Amino acid sequence: MAAIDRLLWRADKPGKISDLHLVSDRLPPPSSGEVRVAIKAIGLNFADVFTCLGLYSASPKGNYTPGLEFAGLIEAVGVGVSEKQIGRKVFGITRFGAYASHINANLKYVQDVPEGWSFTEAAAFPVQGLTIIYAIRELGDMKQGQTLLLHSAAGGCGSLALGICKELKINVIGTVGHANKVHHLISRWGPDFLPEDRIILRKGGNKIFKEQLLSVLSQMGSEGVDCVLDAIQGDYFHPGYEVLVRGGRYVVYGAASMTPPGNSPNWLSLAWKYLKRPVLDPLKMMSDNKSVMAFNLIWMFDKVEKMESLLQELQALNLEAPLVGETFEFQNAQAALKKLQSGLTIGKVVITC
Repeated sequence: MAAIDRLLWRADKPGKISDLHLVSDRLPPPSSGEVRVAIKAIGLNFADVFTCLGLYSASPKGNYTPGLEFAGLIEAVGVGVSEKQIGRKVFGITRFGAYASHINANLKYVQDVPEGWSFTEAAAFPVQGLTIIYAIRELGDMKQGQTLLLHSAAGGCGSLALGICKELKINVIGTVGHANKVHHLISRWGPDFLPEDRIILRKGGNKIFKEQLLSVLSQMGSEGVDCVLDAIQGDYFHPGYEVLVRGGRYVVYGAASMTPPGNSPNWLSLAWKYLKRPVLDPLKMMSDNKSVMAFNLIWMFDKVEKMESLLQELQALNLEAPLVGETFEFQNAQAALKKLQSGLTIGKVVITC
């Protein structure tokens, strides 16, 4: 089997979104256990933004191509993979490299696109789906009837979390940063699952947010929440931690409050945010009987069996297709990243090929 020409977005080193350039190179044949996928859609994640800005600890050294998830058609197979795989519509995950027209991927890291889903919807699913199912089931250990405080409820992860919680019959208090996102949640999820009085429009620092939380809990007749899913941190961390019940779990999987707004980082501003980051006393945590757990899915990428198991668990839930808020053509990848970086998006941002 011969190598093929492909297009991809590449930068010589992390630092600026504008350093990404569209280039061509030769993609070798898939290795043993791999398949070659002609990519039709690429899901965007905040990790892509942080990688481009040089703020992601897992970033490759030297030149790199961002992108962790994709959907497309299998068009070639490596040794040990049946040719019957050719033509399958799949979505999958990769440790960088998805901003490309073609990719070689481990067969165990791809799954069939669910019936009725578009490639765009499928590309929006795997990374955030894996993140949320791991956070809710493995770390949060949430059960039917328990209550979850979900930050960024209208975003890509938040939308998937709501779908999973609805399926598992978990109560949700959702927070958002913009009023239009409140209206979106009301119209999408309805009063039975996520009533308006359980949606918090974050208005200020930790004192105001704490008051908002206590007001919602009072209306619910609840003493606190069993779990928090937090991809923001910053001023909203401590109020959420304080309303955890004894035995509650605070799961951190992002730091959107640290996202720089421009093409490159403002290091002084980042240093100030770093100095103000949340701090906890382990001795007090023992008395509170609360846990804080943090993870980055990319460091689990080599756990093939675990990733495959989580993907299968996600598929078994038969969730609705993810909400795709905006799409960008492949040549407009930089604009797509800047839109995601703005924090104004609802649902997932996807690049189409």
